Amino acid sequence: MTTTFLDKNGVVVTAQQAQIRGRTFDLRAAVAVGVQTVPRRTGIALAAVAGVPLCLAPLLILVDRNAPDVSLLAAAACGLPALALAAYALALFTAKPTHQVVLTSPEGEEVMLTTAIHAMARDVAAAVEQAIASR
Repeated sequence: MTTTFLDKNGVVVTAQQAQIRGRTFDLRAAVAVGVQTVPRRTGIALAAVAGVPLCLAPLLILVDRNAPDVSLLAAAACGLPALALAAYALALFTAKPTHQVVLTSPEGEEVMLTTAIHAMARDVAAAVEQAIASR
């Protein structure tokens, strides 16, 4: 009979293997497991937000009251990339950090799971630790 250390949310960890999101990891040669937190990339978001005024600066130069069609074209050409850049910056700024469960064996390290839910990463790592200790 095989001991199951975790069977939750599509993750099954036994003494010999772990099945996570359709992938199978052999735990017989595993020596350690850990959780790494990858921080969100706020530096990129701040740089993108700072770049928005630079994209809008040509609008001040190109606005001409005598040629409204050209001004409208200039606004569209500069405004759309600026909006896209702002949306990208907002997405990066509001992104949560991710957590990775990393399995170490004599062959090297392998990421078993990447998730935004720290509790899930912690539970998987604890189950894999129990499986390694049970040998």
